[in-house]
Amino acid sequence: MLVIINADDLGMDVTRNDLTFHLMSQGRITSATILANGPAVDHAIKNVRFFPKCSFGIHLNATEFRPIRNHSSLRPLVNDGIFSRNIRLTGVKWAVLKGLYQEFCAQVDRLLEAGIQISHIDSHHHLHTLPSVLPVVKGIQRRYGIRSVRISQTIYAPGYAASHVRRAKAVVYNSCLRHLYGTKTTDAFTEFQIFCQACKIRTWHFRTVELMVHPGNPLYDAETNLLGRASLEELLGPVQKITYFDL
Repeated sequence: MLVIINADDLGMDVTRNDLTFHLMSQGRITSATILANGPAVDHAIKNVRFFPKCSFGIHLNATEFRPIRNHSSLRPLVNDGIFSRNIRLTGVKWAVLKGLYQEFCAQVDRLLEAGIQISHIDSHHHLHTLPSVLPVVKGIQRRYGIRSVRISQTIYAPGYAASHVRRAKAVVYNSCLRHLYGTKTTDAFTEFQIFCQACKIRTWHFRTVELMVHPGNPLYDAETNLLGRASLEELLGPVQKITYFDL
């Protein structure tokens, strides 16, 4: 099995940046996605060059911090100049999608101008997996030639009974993601800790899987401790670590 271990939220703060890079230096993380509008993005960008064997993607963000481009059509998503999480509550109209596209272009440009080779796309709070946002994601892919994108979650915690509707939506979304503008994805995606738990009760036969981690996030202390304490072979069995550039 080929495994990408991707750290989300690089650029959110220096503590998270430092812990992510520390785990990269130990070979425990192979990839990360950068918040282009994060408060510590400059600190993150300065350190990327020390990890040429890792992949770095864009963590598209319209749910936290200030937008890079203050597009008027983003007003339904912004409170006092800061992104809120209104997008899941208010829905997305065409004008808002236009603003999202402009903002996401600005976020991608921020990384490209800093010399980052963008390996793939994912998003803060999984915004890109909203069906209404898929056309924007495809527009970004076409404009910048980014061929790899994170899929919607396919593996759930043991004992969690995902509804048939949720599973069906994930299947449809992932199929559309892969086949519109020929997109490379892993075969499966879930959180690192969920996958470790699931591996104890069943054997997986995926060729590629992405495991998401959040180093430095207090809500994920157990995950970070697990990632730093045990070897991947001990947790996951025989695996080969890869990056998004290897897909």
